[in-house]
Amino acid sequence: MILVTLGTSKFAFNRLAKTINLYANKSSHPIIIQTGQTQSFNQSSQVILKDFYSFKNLINLTKKAKLVITHAGEISSLLAIKHCQTPPIVIPRDPRYEEHVDNQQLKIAQVLNQKKLAIVLKNPIHLEKTITNYPKLINSLKTYSPSKTLKHLIQSLDTYTKSL
Repeated sequence: MILVTLGTSKFAFNRLAKTINLYANKSSHPIIIQTGQTQSFNQSSQVILKDFYSFKNLINLTKKAKLVITHAGEISSLLAIKHCQTPPIVIPRDPRYEEHVDNQQLKIAQVLNQKKLAIVLKNPIHLEKTITNYPKLINSLKTYSPSKTLKHLIQSLDTYTKSL
């Protein structure tokens, strides 16, 4: 199962929705999408859509997921890193497309990439190729160890958010 989480932001993430819609038409994997405010997802037999999940349910889904695709929100990213069996694919919202008010998610994604805690895509158009090459890509993250680096990541994100 693939889990897609878009957080609780008041902004839609239509660029990611468009890409997920295209991928879902070809995928043999069930896809569960926590849509948040993004309402442009297509319903299909492979896709389960829900606006919001409780935190407890989201943790359970994350633990069961073969792959998590998430925006670069602090909580969504940390949840995926801590509870998913494999590194998440993180796609930051970009204020140039009115997906967020600032470039906070771009900076968070940069930290996740530097710490090798996630596969970061700046543009969701590359998502299908990334999913196809996922096994090879996660091999490049040989240092992936969320339990060892999560504390450092939280400190880095804390320092960053205090500087805003």
